Amino acid sequence: MTESSRSPIGYREAAQVISDQFPELSALPVSPVVPGGWDHAVFRVGEHLVAKFPRDARYASQPLREAKALRTLRSQLPIPVPCVHAVGTACEVFPYPFLIVEWLDGETLANLSRPTEIHAVQLADLLAALSKVSSDGCEYPSAGNFWRGAGLASLDSSFESASEGLQPAVGNAVREFWSRANSAGAPPREAFVHGDIAPANLIATGSGIGGVIDFGLAAIGDPACDWAIAWLGFDKGLRETFLKGMPSRDPSLAMRAAGWALWKAVLVMSGHSILPPGHRDPEVVVKEVLGANF
Repeated sequence: MTESSRSPIGYREAAQVISDQFPELSALPVSPVVPGGWDHAVFRVGEHLVAKFPRDARYASQPLREAKALRTLRSQLPIPVPCVHAVGTACEVFPYPFLIVEWLDGETLANLSRPTEIHAVQLADLLAALSKVSSDGCEYPSAGNFWRGAGLASLDSSFESASEGLQPAVGNAVREFWSRANSAGAPPREAFVHGDIAPANLIATGSGIGGVIDFGLAAIGDPACDWAIAWLGFDKGLRETFLKGMPSRDPSLAMRAAGWALWKAVLVMSGHSILPPGHRDPEVVVKEVLGANF
């Protein structure tokens, strides 16, 4: 599906809304980012800003959630996050809130042929730092952030439905692992959760990771969904490096993270979801999760 066919707003309408609500930006050119985000139509505003418009009502709560998260995180992480410029409101031209943030230059990790050890180390450092951020005022998991940060049980229905489309032997194996991962315990304390740690949301530079973007699914809760990139984004060698940075080397957290990775891989394998940019082959992910020792 193309960017234009999924977008609820074109760049001319976006420019109009931005100019009407933020006259100080009216002289800046507005152009679509291609490819845009899955949840948002994304537009460059001049050289230093980007505007994000939810594609439909399912994503309408994300601008406010992301703005709150970015303001909380400012100066608390070892990797840059965008500064919030403004939060727009629903209007006649566009029916949902929207967000304007700083543009972070660089390619995403999804565009690299392969992540490196420094990417794995720096990402683990980032997630460890997130777990220490004060959660005061942050939001809890809900349907609005697709339950990122909630327990695996929140995914039971979609997992069961997707696993039914697999070969019987594979389906039985993944359901058995899912049951064990669901019983792997809860985190000792609620942590700040990005909610969508993926190669396409990590800005890569010559020296490693230069930024992390798209906090629209942020919450406080179980960070297992963030650590799932250990399987979704890294091969065995880099996964071991990455998981060494996990706080307390918590095996229950690692198993729940593997459960999140398994959920995503099974959804892709069964046709319930697309393969996100930079994610590994879902069949390989399933094989490695099922063969892991916890």
